[in-house]
Amino acid sequence: LVLLVSAALLVRSLNSLLSRGLGFDRAHILSVRVDPLAAGYQGPARIALYEKVRQSLRSIPGVRSVSLNAYGLFGGDSGDSISLDGSPIRDPDSLVSSWSEIGPNYFSTLGIPLMRGREMNSEDLARGSQLCVVNETLARRFFPNSDPIGHHVTDEYPTTRETYEIIGVAANAREHHPNERTFPRFYPNIAHPVGLLGPVTFLVQTGGDPALAGAAVTKAVQQVDRNLPILQIRTADEQLGRRLLGQRVVSELATFFGIVGLLLAAIGLYGVLSYSTARRTGEIGVRMALGASSRDVVRMVLSETFRMAALGIAIGLPCAFVAGRFIRTALFGAAGLDGPSIAAAAAILLAAAILAGYIPARRASRLDPVVSLKAD
Repeated sequence: LVLLVSAALLVRSLNSLLSRGLGFDRAHILSVRVDPLAAGYQGPARIALYEKVRQSLRSIPGVRSVSLNAYGLFGGDSGDSISLDGSPIRDPDSLVSSWSEIGPNYFSTLGIPLMRGREMNSEDLARGSQLCVVNETLARRFFPNSDPIGHHVTDEYPTTRETYEIIGVAANAREHHPNERTFPRFYPNIAHPVGLLGPVTFLVQTGGDPALAGAAVTKAVQQVDRNLPILQIRTADEQLGRRLLGQRVVSELATFFGIVGLLLAAIGLYGVLSYSTARRTGEIGVRMALGASSRDVVRMVLSETFRMAALGIAIGLPCAFVAGRFIRTALFGAAGLDGPSIAAAAAILLAAAILAGYIPARRASRLDPVVSLKAD
């Protein structure tokens, strides 16, 4: 029961993560990671390359929109202490935010709603303007009674201190992990990054299955520069699957051991009941000689099976509760003691027990009373 409950909790947690709303439309996104630095692009040439690749990708039939960011979807993340003009918050311990450098049309490409203001465009990219968009959490937390647009956010890391003007407020989105909590985040112009910028990821929104656009995307990038290294091409769903690989492996292992435990329990019950039934051959013969039907014999053996399984479940429940407390930090969308998971595990265990007990019960119900009495 402990193994089955643990497996059920982990599987439910994984399914909850996979089906959780992320705040953007991942079903039509293909990500293409390239390394301009390795191809020798620096300074203004690098910014020009961003726009050339973006326009080349945009020309692919079926592509609706293209943008780029520094880390890609479900990739790395960064955060620093910040300062804000116009904000009533002054506590340094509270003034912390994550940040993600982005390119033109980032929010419209991913389908993230803009609450106020605007997003960056091609002109902002070309000029390298020190602009940014903030998420709803940052705006609500640091500007509770005012509009953040027009104010400035400064990344206070000593060696990469940069200040950006806020031009828009976007809805919260989970682009780095499906289980990330809503944290303040600002999105600076990728043409004016916070510190040194390495590889970048182009995000392609397609009208159909993004996996089918891989070859066309590769060709479009190579048309701009054949020497530009393409590090990876993956759909957003593939990226999410890789991000949750650890949880998937753990849930699959737990399911495997749960099935093994269930089989061992069923085999053990079958063996015990077969032995018990064989020892009671004479008793069963007497019962049948006195008028007990085959159905009565099956009911008798199965009631014994049910009592054994119920006793095992009663003993296993507290153990399952302890196990749930141990793994609850790894769970999402399922509590440490989850009623549906326990009910499902108990039902599966009872069904396996009844099946294991039915075979010797059926065999006992077919005994000839005369033969049974002689055997005693």
